[in-house]
Amino acid sequence: MSAPPVAPSPLHRPYAESAARVDLREAPANGARAHEFDVVSRGDFVPGRLDRPTSGDALPLALVLGGSDAWTAGTDRGLAIARIDLPLLGHRQSPKLTDRLRSGHDRLLRDLPLDADTRALVEEFARQSVSDVVRTLEALGAEAGIDASRTALIGVGLGASAAAWALPFAKGLTACAIAGPARALSDEGLDPVAPIAAADLGPLQVRLQVDASEVEAGSTRALADALPGAAAPIALDAETSEGELSAGDLSATLDFVANALTR
Repeated sequence: MSAPPVAPSPLHRPYAESAARVDLREAPANGARAHEFDVVSRGDFVPGRLDRPTSGDALPLALVLGGSDAWTAGTDRGLAIARIDLPLLGHRQSPKLTDRLRSGHDRLLRDLPLDADTRALVEEFARQSVSDVVRTLEALGAEAGIDASRTALIGVGLGASAAAWALPFAKGLTACAIAGPARALSDEGLDPVAPIAAADLGPLQVRLQVDASEVEAGSTRALADALPGAAAPIALDAETSEGELSAGDLSATLDFVANALTR
């Protein structure tokens, strides 16, 4: 069981909300049980989709941040796969702010200066994302047919940073796969390393995949060293636009999660 860091963090400021819950709505699916849902998080509605194998109860759950329908391949491995749209992405995107968020996030990762408004936007993205992850896991973990004691978090693209930010606050995770541009940051308020190092993450299994050019970077190593077991970074085969992974990387990530959750 993971526990929140002892010190307060600007990355997690939960509202006084009722217990998180979902109302599942049947959705079209190909060879799986599929439902759409919404979760209320800090007063915002977080849209999501849950795909499960056609049979089976007490299923392990993997929550994917970012990525496409390709992740439903996890149902072939006996996993329940939930995906949510992060703030300003997917169905929550904004013609005015989404591009600014992406640009600001890219500059943050490269340690380039941000103007005050863009810095505030990225910080709010991080804070809302953490809440969205925590609330979604809480809600889905209470659903019949889901085994809340076997859960994983997967982050790709912008979701990789969101997963690193959320990791210290997402209680009870068994595994976490971060695939994309997540690393230690010089911006102390947004650096994921200190909250991760301060949290009791227990026997969490972690897979960290980054662009081949970043495997040996000091900032990547700093994040890896803070993760349980000091998980060595693995090079991605390739990464396409919007954080999509190659078929090989996606399959390897799902294999890692399935092995961690079905032992």
